[in-house]
Amino acid sequence: MNILKIFTLLIVILSVSCNIEFTKDFEIASADHENKLVINSHFIKGDSIIEVYLKSSKAVAQQAIQPELINPYVIIEFADGIERQLIYNDSTELYELSLENVQITAGDQIKLEAGAENFDVVFSSQIVPQEVNLLSAELEANAYYDIILDPWDKLTIELNEDNENDNFYAISLSHLGFRFARDSIASEWKSRIFPVLGNMYRGGFDRHVVFSDSDFNGLEIEIPFRTIFPKDSEGQLKSIRSEVILESITEERYLYLKSLAFVWQAEDNPFVDNFDLSQNIENGYGYFTISNVDRIELN
Repeated sequence: MNILKIFTLLIVILSVSCNIEFTKDFEIASADHENKLVINSHFIKGDSIIEVYLKSSKAVAQQAIQPELINPYVIIEFADGIERQLIYNDSTELYELSLENVQITAGDQIKLEAGAENFDVVFSSQIVPQEVNLLSAELEANAYYDIILDPWDKLTIELNEDNENDNFYAISLSHLGFRFARDSIASEWKSRIFPVLGNMYRGGFDRHVVFSDSDFNGLEIEIPFRTIFPKDSEGQLKSIRSEVILESITEERYLYLKSLAFVWQAEDNPFVDNFDLSQNIENGYGYFTISNVDRIELN
C-alpha cells in the first residue's frame, strides 16, 4: 500500500513539474546594430556582366525578420557619364547589367548608387586598375607523398610593372593541385601574403593569395608553398597543364580580402582580437571592387 502511495505521489509531482513554464530570458550582451543596405559586388575588366547583391543588413542576435526593401534600385555610372540601371534577376537574386556595348579602360572611374524607399542611399566608386603583364611563370615541384619529408615547392613569376604606384595583386592557378592554403605556405611568408578561399573569385580555383608589392622589387616574386599533384604509381608527377592568373586589384579590394583572411584565421578561436572587415560602401555595408587580369601558361 505504501509503495502505491509513493508511486502515485511521484506521478503527481512529475505532472506538475512538466507544466511549469520557464519564462525568464537570459540576455547576452551584443553590440548595437543599425540596419543598412548591404552591397556585394566584384567584377573583372573583360566580364560580360556586372552583378550586384543588394539586401538589408541584420544583426546575428536580431530576432526580427530581415526588413524587405521597398522599390530598390541599383545604378552604375561609367566614365562617359551615362547612368545605367541594373535589372533584378529572380533566379540569381542579383541585380545585373550587360556590358556588351560598354567600353571600360584602365583608369576609368566607375560609380555605384543603390537605394530603397525605406533605407538611406548608398554610394561607392572604383578606379579600374592598370593591367600588370605576366612575363613568365615557373614552378619547381617535388613528387613526395610525405608532407614532413616533402621539401618546399616554389612558384616564381616575373612581372612587367613600370609604374611607381603602390600595386596590389591576387594570384591563383587553374589546376586544383595548387593549394595556397595557409598551412601549405612557408612560415616566413605567412605575414606577407594572405591565403583566402577560392570562391571569392570566379573560375572555381581552389585557393589564391593576395599581396602588395611593398615587400618585393616589383619585378620577380617567389612563393614557397606545398602542392598536391596527381602522381603515377611510381610517385612521379603526371603531366599537367595550368595557367597562372594574376589579378591587379584595387587597394579597397586588397584591404577587404586581407581583413577577411584575418577573420577566417581567427574563426576557431573566439577569444582572439576582433577584426573589422574593411568596407567601401558609404552609408551602408559591403564592398564594390574591380580588378584587371592577365594569364600565362605555367612552365
